[in-house]
Amino acid sequence: MRQRVLLFLKKVKAFIKAPNFACTQCGECCSRYMICVTHKDAYRVAKEYGLNPHDFLDCIIPEKSVEETYKGVPRFLGEDGKRWVLCFKTNNENSGCCFNNGGPCSIYPVRPLVCRAFPFLWRRLLHGHKFIFNSEALEFCKGLGAKENKFDFESVARDMIQSEKEDKEYAKLVDEWNKLVERKKIKSPSLDSFIDFFMKTLSEEENEL
Repeated sequence: MRQRVLLFLKKVKAFIKAPNFACTQCGECCSRYMICVTHKDAYRVAKEYGLNPHDFLDCIIPEKSVEETYKGVPRFLGEDGKRWVLCFKTNNENSGCCFNNGGPCSIYPVRPLVCRAFPFLWRRLLHGHKFIFNSEALEFCKGLGAKENKFDFESVARDMIQSEKEDKEYAKLVDEWNKLVERKKIKSPSLDSFIDFFMKTLSEEENEL
């Protein structure tokens, strides 16, 4: 009971003024969330580390209990007309991100753009954008309560603007894929064929530059 009261008080305090934060790369956030990604998130990881995207990408159909969390996330058509969300595979040990083994993120320099804002949320307002503290972090984030705030809002804001741009590009690509599937231009839609589709598209775009 006492812990719940203390957590509630922390959340009230955080609502008024966000606590100082300095990432310790403890991996706690990595182990708790399903990491949804875009085609470019995957491409950066594959290119930087020489990995095969088929080895680290997966897809899910969000459960109804968390459906609202995935609102607006593009879904590509797969087998039997199912609509899937692209994500990183999970770590078998803790059900978190496959690039986390209970410690620092192994792809930290090119981690997905969505990961870079934590423990803040990037929200669109009437006259621009704003970072809002994610109170869920109070329950587990070891970087909160640092002596000084080392969260680079300016740098992360640039990442979030880039993320919005890539989200639109990804939504367009998914729409193109879905139309091809619906028109029977793609005979056997699957996660593997979708990965091949966007990797080829990105590779061709890069060669044109």
